[in-house]
Amino acid sequence: MAVYVIPKKTKVKMEVFRGVTLTDVFYLLGCLGVFFLFFASNLPGKIFLALGVTLLLLLLMAKSNGVRAYANIGWLFRFFAFKKKYSNQIREGKPGNIKMLAPYVKVDSTDMEGAYIDYKEYYAKVLEIFPSNLGLLQEDKQNRVINAFANGLRRIGQGQFAQIIKLNKPLILDGLVKAEDEKEDSIIEDAKLGIFSMEELKSRNKVFESRRETIEYFNQTEKAYKDYFYLVVYGISKRDLANTVSGIRQGLAASSTPVESRELDERELCVFLKANYGKDFDEREVANISKEKYIDWIMPKEIKFTANKTIIDGTQYCNFTVTDYPLTVYNAWGLALTNVENARVVVNFRPLGKLAAERLVDRSIIEMETQRFYSAKLSERIDKDTALDTMKELLVSLKNENEQLFDCTIHICAENKNRREVRAVLKENGFRYNEMFCRQIDAFISSNVSKKETITEAVRGMQTSSLAAFFPFVSSDIQDEEGIYIGYGNGMPAFVNFFSRKGRQNSNMIVIGKSGSGKSFATKALLANLAADDSKIFILDPEDEYTRLAGNLGGNTVDVGSGSKSRFNPFHVYQALEADDSEQDGRGQAGTLEEHLQFLEEFFRFILDGISPDALEVLNTTVAELYKQKGITVNSNFAKLAAEDYPTFDELLDLVNKKLKKSKDSYEKANLKTVLTYITKFATGGRNAGLWNGPSSISAKENFILFSFRSLLANRNKQIATAQMLLVFKY
Repeated sequence: MAVYVIPKKTKVKMEVFRGVTLTDVFYLLGCLGVFFLFFASNLPGKIFLALGVTLLLLLLMAKSNGVRAYANIGWLFRFFAFKKKYSNQIREGKPGNIKMLAPYVKVDSTDMEGAYIDYKEYYAKVLEIFPSNLGLLQEDKQNRVINAFANGLRRIGQGQFAQIIKLNKPLILDGLVKAEDEKEDSIIEDAKLGIFSMEELKSRNKVFESRRETIEYFNQTEKAYKDYFYLVVYGISKRDLANTVSGIRQGLAASSTPVESRELDERELCVFLKANYGKDFDEREVANISKEKYIDWIMPKEIKFTANKTIIDGTQYCNFTVTDYPLTVYNAWGLALTNVENARVVVNFRPLGKLAAERLVDRSIIEMETQRFYSAKLSERIDKDTALDTMKELLVSLKNENEQLFDCTIHICAENKNRREVRAVLKENGFRYNEMFCRQIDAFISSNVSKKETITEAVRGMQTSSLAAFFPFVSSDIQDEEGIYIGYGNGMPAFVNFFSRKGRQNSNMIVIGKSGSGKSFATKALLANLAADDSKIFILDPEDEYTRLAGNLGGNTVDVGSGSKSRFNPFHVYQALEADDSEQDGRGQAGTLEEHLQFLEEFFRFILDGISPDALEVLNTTVAELYKQKGITVNSNFAKLAAEDYPTFDELLDLVNKKLKKSKDSYEKANLKTVLTYITKFATGGRNAGLWNGPSSISAKENFILFSFRSLLANRNKQIATAQMLLVFKY
């Protein structure tokens, strides 16, 4: 498993003494000034008063989560001084106007650069990155995906800034509704052409009605909320920004395991921005809004800040900022954070120049070595040694490998009801955090869609590979285009298109479950839906479980135990599916006849149990001669041959008898007699003649065909039943 190192802080505060920084020195000098101020006063008991106040101030030097208490007091006074309520009803430019918290001024697009967000001084473009189920990939494929994302991050140039944003918004299923209408129209057209009977059409219309009701339920009544992932890139040049985003897309798509992404257009940018303020809105509204009113639609009506909460349009949110990270992480280490329900996760990062990054790391190493030298406690020395090792490893990767250093911060904005869950997830995964007491405004600004990062003390230097391994674009949710609703899982409705190849190699499926869990019901529901989607359905039914379903869908039930109306002639050559695309006239199907002769050899070996290898070889040679007598060769046009044109067991028996009469070789005659003995039971008068002797009489014009094996299995002849099943599969 790939392991990545997240180095300790690259920006190390200079310490005057063990754990005492310059800021602490100034605070202590302030405490000393307060002491002398009280000591020099005329207050009664001034000495005790001076000592008491100074002691109280010194107690504020205590740390909580790495932050001095006096700093938190400072943030408290600052919080009271700041405006805490913002509204879109206040005139623009006035204190308290909500647009003061969001620096973008418009959403626009050009023919050359595409859609972008305008911030006056810079611009932003947004990529939606579609998640995949990374856990199903082998480790080498996972690594290739991570490397492709790392190469994309390397395209972010100096002066540019980027964000990875995961947010939660309503799942819109209008595309599925449209697809259902198109499918039904297609079925109606097929019925007009005679491909479907009216009975089949009526039964499928009921399936469409049921599916539309289900989709509209999730689309309008019981809304489902889905996680979406975005990469936002900022720059001062629209042209450079467009080139960067295009390069990132190409890099993700060029991987051997490609990551799908797309650039948002104007209206999609509006929806994206609005979703950063909450999820209770209808994104379809933006289609009826003029470009001049985009920003007004995006902005919430009111934002309030308390000491530990942010309230947006009445919904309470809590903000967390990650202050420390686990030392080692693995592929998709960000998944633990982005999996938190009802939470928006924002990763801010900007690249540092190579020389600037090296100088920064050099200074950090020197400062850490100094601090380690003066550390008295063994635990402190161990911490410093670990930090030094990570810094040296980082410096080596910057010098010798294709690594780049990014200044990163991670912010989490969750609904207040999920506060405990966020704490638990952060602790479980080795993160330290700050709940931004009295700094909710800073947290809001830093996690907003902009270049502003006000919580600079939480910035962590991270190399390209470790940042790319954050890779949160992981999901097992399935909402395929033109998909069928198959159930509710992971908190989301699942719509599966079984013929889609996005992330899947084929359409094979197995239904698994314990007894009584609903396997049969699920299978019948799937078959009914696939039949409605104009799929040709063939069912091998050993217990008559699907007879009623076939009848309800206007299908045909074939009793494979009765040879008169459902005969499979083993000698019938079915045109190879692969030949349909390569040969227009059905000729030149190299391998079709040969493959069928190979199939017959296995078929005979199975039904003629005990036949000697020599006799079987004589039989195979005789069958090949029989096809020649009928004028069938590898160059025959099988598409034009009728069922009556193929050999039968009667004809095979006649040919064996003729060869037996002509043969003068005793060994050949012995083998021919053996063959005669074995195949007589399949010719006219034989006990198995009804199944396979004669031209194929199977009719499969309907779109739902059920092959019933019940009567065949009732005879308890497993050998014949299995052979018949092989022929059905061959058909």
